[in-house]
Amino acid sequence: MARPKVGEKLPTRSALKAVQASFDLIDASGMGYREIAKKAGVNLVTLSQWRHGTRAPNLQSLENVLEVLGYELQIVRLRGPGDPS
Repeated sequence: MARPKVGEKLPTRSALKAVQASFDLIDASGMGYREIAKKAGVNLVTLSQWRHGTRAPNLQSLENVLEVLGYELQIVRLRGPGDPS
């Protein structure tokens, strides 16, 4: 991973997990990054930055990429306050 610039915010662990899962889908899709980026309205360089962890996507951009692949982003409740851990 590239060394961060001074003051640069790195993606959070949660964002990295979502991005990694997205790239697993991208890799399995057989589509090229250029095609996915174009259809999703995302810059190819930006997609590469997500891949290398130097930049995190905003939710809309991530949703656009997933939609191109035939998926949608969902929030699933794992447990709530008072639920046993």
